[in-house]
Amino acid sequence: MVPVGEALNGTLQKLGEAPGDLPATVADRSDLLRGLFADKRVFLLLNDAVTVAQVNAFLINSAGSAVVATSRDELPGLRRLGFTRVRVRPPDDEHSVALLDASAGRAWDCDAQTKAHLIAVCGVYPLAMHAVASLAEEPSPGWLIKRRLERGGLALFQVDEEKPVRGPLDLVYENLPADAAEAYRMLALHPGTQFTLAAAAVVLGTSLDDAGRK
Repeated sequence: MVPVGEALNGTLQKLGEAPGDLPATVADRSDLLRGLFADKRVFLLLNDAVTVAQVNAFLINSAGSAVVATSRDELPGLRRLGFTRVRVRPPDDEHSVALLDASAGRAWDCDAQTKAHLIAVCGVYPLAMHAVASLAEEPSPGWLIKRRLERGGLALFQVDEEKPVRGPLDLVYENLPADAAEAYRMLALHPGTQFTLAAAAVVLGTSLDDAGRK
């Protein structure tokens, strides 16, 4: 998790503020951010927020602006700040295929059966589907994806030395309760599972979150 002060520093510097001119406290940096946007209409996306304090530090109050925060947690305190909660559910088959095609960015030789297999292996996880579809940059992506599907596991998501899916999933795993983390590990070892370790994390994490809220 990136500390709030560090995130504000990075944002302010990208907006043109010199590092040596940045205020010392988080509150003052937040005020500076709001001042920079005071006369502007801004859409601000706060991705993967962990605490209400993180979101609060980036709230702006200029007319016509909007702030959207995504999170794996409920963060009920956001309601007091005026947020409306929208629970995003996994995409259906049609939208999953559309996401794959859009992520590929061009026509690719991946047949419908392979796409369906790919979606299942990704656990209908948009980040995983987007990462795998990037393989469409290869000369023969359909053949390459089939080979990686046969290989299975997280190697499917590794392009060069990057691991675009492993990092976010590690974060999910690290925040699971002890019993959920153990179930996650055991599920990954089951010989009959139809999901990779990545898909198991998504499915298990979602179901446990839902169960915890009931």
